Amino acid sequence: MARTRPTAWWRTSTAGLAGLAALGGAFAAGTAWGDGGNGAGTRALTPTPTGSAHLALASGPVRAATDCADLLDHYVTGSTDLVGPWGWGGDAPVYPVFAGPMELGGVRRDAPVPTAAALPTLQRSTSSGTGTNVQEAGVDEPDVAKTDGSLLVRVHDHVLTTYDVGGAAPRRLGSLDVPREITDPELLLVGDRVVLLGNDYDPQDLRATRTHQLDVDVSDPSTPTLVDTRTYSARLVSARQHGDVVRLVLGVGLPSLDFVQPTGRRGQEAATRRNREILRASTIGDWVPRVTTADGSAPVADCADVAVPAGAPANGGVYVAGFHPGSPGTASTTGLATDTDLAYESTDRLYLATGGFAATWCCQPRDLAVPQDDWGRTDVHAFALDGTDTTYVASGTVDGVIADRWSMDEYDGVLRVAVGPSPATGNFNSILTLREKGTNLVLVGQLHHLGDDE
Repeated sequence: MARTRPTAWWRTSTAGLAGLAALGGAFAAGTAWGDGGNGAGTRALTPTPTGSAHLALASGPVRAATDCADLLDHYVTGSTDLVGPWGWGGDAPVYPVFAGPMELGGVRRDAPVPTAAALPTLQRSTSSGTGTNVQEAGVDEPDVAKTDGSLLVRVHDHVLTTYDVGGAAPRRLGSLDVPREITDPELLLVGDRVVLLGNDYDPQDLRATRTHQLDVDVSDPSTPTLVDTRTYSARLVSARQHGDVVRLVLGVGLPSLDFVQPTGRRGQEAATRRNREILRASTIGDWVPRVTTADGSAPVADCADVAVPAGAPANGGVYVAGFHPGSPGTASTTGLATDTDLAYESTDRLYLATGGFAATWCCQPRDLAVPQDDWGRTDVHAFALDGTDTTYVASGTVDGVIADRWSMDEYDGVLRVAVGPSPATGNFNSILTLREKGTNLVLVGQLHHLGDDE
């Protein structure tokens, strides 16, 4: 689907997942500000009428994959231009251009903008009932230690240790060794269960990162017992606890395929043709991650449970698994067929921001899986949280970069977003407020030119 370059600051989507009822709900009119005066490095902004429900078309509809063949076609067709003589990266070899781990061909979306001042933190943090400082009250986050007031569980140096903290002084109760391959393990405490989580990095291939999930029974805290182990062939983007439900957000980038490279007998054009043949021969198993347990291995999600956003980079996927500790095998899993590391959860919503551009706002490395017309635009997808279920509800696209989860904040049905400079805007920051209207995220307020040229 061809994408046109919009002139409005905010574009809303026109369709949602097939088979999902559109969300109704009130649309609260907001005040929107535009600034026609342009400084250096900025572009003209059209003032938005107060209470506009639809400003312009978004990136296109979000639909459910009909089956695995449909999902595979999305990936192969959408990533063909990313394949060149050296494999992923198009016409030139891929070199890391972002600090920290990244998926080749993807975008590091939680990196800061080097040429601009750091965005102000939108923070409503508090302490959870387990003693962890969290972004949202009622939404617990993993930590190295958790307590319910009488029991404290700690993971340190790959040992999980339980303590009685109900008396005058802490008393050590028991311990359990944690596999050494788990990097920086953290835990959640849900009743008499501990969910221990951590990544397993392959320094030679970041795309081979795995996530380990351990279910530990601490009903007898003197003898912590490992009752279930799951390994996902995907990285852990985030983990959150809502009541007695744990929800994992897992990400996977472009797959490792057996690409060739130019040689003395095979030029760049021939290598590109061969590599694209290899891409067309890939299977859905190359793209959809798997979960491995003691009973075997299976795809993380059914293909029909994966949402396909039209026009978004076909650079991997994000999978959301909600489960009750003690019965992780009954997880409810939803997928989104594009990759991201930016996930924010409120008490009843998950927001995934994808396609943003988080290097210098003036320049764009050509190996990124983002069409040139979309440099510096960020798609935002909203999912409703209900028990273990995660259901797609709405989408929209914002011009600018969302730096990290602290730049997103939802309250009373309104998503507040701080966006930074990008090639689609100029060297300034902005604040936007958005609300769901059917399957659209629509703008209800905007304030631009915060920190010009900073």
